[in-house]
Amino acid sequence: MKKNIRIFSFGVSALLISAGFLVAVSLVQAADSTIQEAGSAPSEMLSSSEVFAKANAVVATTTFLLRQNLGSATLNSVTVVITDPSTGLVNTDIASVSLRKESGATSNFQVAEDLVVPGAGASAITPTIGTPITLTPTPEAIGANIVQYYIVITIAASPANGHSLAVNLGTNYGIDSIGGTVGTALTATKKITIDTVVPSDPSAANYILSQNAPGTADLIMVKTGESAGIAGNTIRIYASNGTTLLGSGLLGGSPNAQFDAISIGNNTNASVKVEFADPAGNTSAQVEVTGNDIVNPTAIATAYTDRIIIQFSEQIDGMMAMNCANYTIG
Repeated sequence: MKKNIRIFSFGVSALLISAGFLVAVSLVQAADSTIQEAGSAPSEMLSSSEVFAKANAVVATTTFLLRQNLGSATLNSVTVVITDPSTGLVNTDIASVSLRKESGATSNFQVAEDLVVPGAGASAITPTIGTPITLTPTPEAIGANIVQYYIVITIAASPANGHSLAVNLGTNYGIDSIGGTVGTALTATKKITIDTVVPSDPSAANYILSQNAPGTADLIMVKTGESAGIAGNTIRIYASNGTTLLGSGLLGGSPNAQFDAISIGNNTNASVKVEFADPAGNTSAQVEVTGNDIVNPTAIATAYTDRIIIQFSEQIDGMMAMNCANYTIG
């Protein structure tokens, strides 16, 4: 006697009738993600092979682009690995690692604009070193337009000086709402090195203020033979209030760390404040440099029948005296 076998398909399961018995058979299939990387593979954001970061610094290490491809899956998690390129890194050196998204206000990563994506799990506090860290934001709806994401490290408030870190992405770093995966692996070749050493304070005696006639900007410069600071640091010149930036310059190399003369305005700043900043963003105290004369000379004229005598409020040379724009007759 022949037995009839019939299969009735119902979505992802089937009913198998054999010899009078009803048997349920599960047909399980792996889901393909409808989210895809857009354009290039993930890339590193660091500007050089080693970038220095101070305490509490916020640094974007990695970026990747995603878009929806004929579907509606949401991005549910992203997995990263923080590695130690040298030795000594501990999780307390890092305040957090987080997933951020480009706001569109200004291109490339901006700390104040490109905020952490919604969801408490989008950031990991004092993250582990060397093992996968899964960031789980509120499911991210991604449309057909490209979305740029950033992996961002925040350095701890009291990290160890000299410790380094890098951030890797594994293959299929992203998981979507239907169980699909997306992502090309990225092994970092660049690193962040923590720098907590503040530059030494400037010495006011090392600088001179070059005074010029009204109409020509006054300058600040380093005295001949003196060193301004450490090569590679930046010197910043502020007005006497300590907040209005007048100019800045990169300190050069041997024999002395010098910089090109910096304008301090046209007869407007009697004194300026000087500070150093290192590549990590650590800054020295501000030091005041004084002595720029910004008061125009005045003159008193006494007329006689055969001559006029002009008395100036300060000693000036003959060429200056002939330039009437440089003094006022009272």
